[in-house]
Amino acid sequence: NDFIRSVDADSKRAIYISGFRALIALEDHVARSGAYISDPEEMFRIAFYNGSVNGTQAEILENASYTDYLNKLKVIANRVGVDIDINVTNVTLYHTSPWTVDVIVATHVNLTDQKGLAKWAFDKDYNTSVSIINIRDPVYSVATHGKVPNPIIRFNASLPPIVSPTGDPANLLIHINNSYYANNSLAPSFLMRLQGKFSRSEFGIESLVNLVE
Repeated sequence: NDFIRSVDADSKRAIYISGFRALIALEDHVARSGAYISDPEEMFRIAFYNGSVNGTQAEILENASYTDYLNKLKVIANRVGVDIDINVTNVTLYHTSPWTVDVIVATHVNLTDQKGLAKWAFDKDYNTSVSIINIRDPVYSVATHGKVPNPIIRFNASLPPIVSPTGDPANLLIHINNSYYANNSLAPSFLMRLQGKFSRSEFGIESLVNLVE
């Protein structure tokens, strides 16, 4: 039971690490190819699980894929006299916030005590919210042919990007000059941006283009 509890806690961390790196790998693929991804969820599943994008090993996912984590977990389980097999049945992506992508990993888990005293099989969904902050915006990568990468950085809520009542535009200029992002329900979400879809989303994000850049 203690082992299962530790797996529950550790799996969330592993999903965050593999998920964050997989999202970076997908955006990097967009930047290199200059084309959006028709099915980012499927490409994410492959990158997340085995570390490859479009048939090529992603450097950022080397020794950091979910399969790498599962292999390490088997070694740890063996030390406490347990055989563990986690079969991933599905990986799902969706937004619950403009600034995160939720990753749900559906699994079937088989545990066997190496002394032959007990077996346990169960289905388990592991859910983790992965931040998109500091991941490059795929729209900028495609539209500028990779010349102006723009990491997603949320504007400081204490410095609203408006001209002050006294006419001081300082906060607005900070927002523009750094191409900071704000939530806008008329804009596309991050997952939509990976696909090159520009319809509205309640999880939409937008930035003002810095024309000097």
